[in-house]
Amino acid sequence: MASYRRLTSIIIFLAAVLVAAVFFKTLNISINSQDALVASVDERGLGNNDVVYSFTAIASATLGCCNNGGKQPEAANKATSATTLQSQVTETPKNGRVVAAYTLGPPAAALACPRGQQSRLLELVYVDILFIDITNQLSTTITALTAASTDCT
Repeated sequence: MASYRRLTSIIIFLAAVLVAAVFFKTLNISINSQDALVASVDERGLGNNDVVYSFTAIASATLGCCNNGGKQPEAANKATSATTLQSQVTETPKNGRVVAAYTLGPPAAALACPRGQQSRLLELVYVDILFIDITNQLSTTITALTAASTDCT
């Protein structure tokens, strides 16, 4: 009975060590030049089993109508919308490692503007950003990142 307990203890210890060995060497979440949210990942200690990642965020976009002179008329030609963006992907590690980049957004949005005006993205904020390694239960959260905040010029 004592050897059974010892063997069970060793197996539990090894399982804990293997799980604890998985880590994000780097996980950077940023906004690219197209206003998309990008998670760049270098995760190590994975072994050879597939890893499932989830990447989610809420994009809050404010659109406005701008005239040809680069001005926004005083009319209420503005709209703000929130869109939940999400992606889930399965990766196969190479040598116990996944190095990849995942992109979300920007949300597709348009505003109907009067003749002589164009719909423009005035502000884009990503909130509640969450990147998860579902398989190994590792995650990171960012409260908010601002992608664009401009006027009509």
